[in-house]
Amino acid sequence: RGLGLAVGRPMYVVRVEPEANAVVVGTREELGSRCLALEGVIFTSGEVPDVPLRCDVKLRYRGASVPAEVKALGDGGAELRILGAGSVAPGQAVVFYDGDEVLGGGRVAA
Repeated sequence: RGLGLAVGRPMYVVRVEPEANAVVVGTREELGSRCLALEGVIFTSGEVPDVPLRCDVKLRYRGASVPAEVKALGDGGAELRILGAGSVAPGQAVVFYDGDEVLGGGRVAA
């Protein structure tokens, strides 16, 4: 939103390439995968779950929650499997919820 592009259809940020000072845009289909790598993952309990965590995730600040599964890999990494409708791009924040309770979060790895 607000990139000043007029291409006749909605476009989305697919990835950001800071080293090239570029923002890559594409269609919704090009936007994202259902299985993603996360980095900088923190769990609010301070304990890393040893089984995949079924939860809801928010992929956008004002977006709806979608069901997902988070599998912690250690060293701040995790795999995110989106089970509902939603897509993300590298660099976006992902927050894990159980109802209104924040369970943790991370950032989509590049």
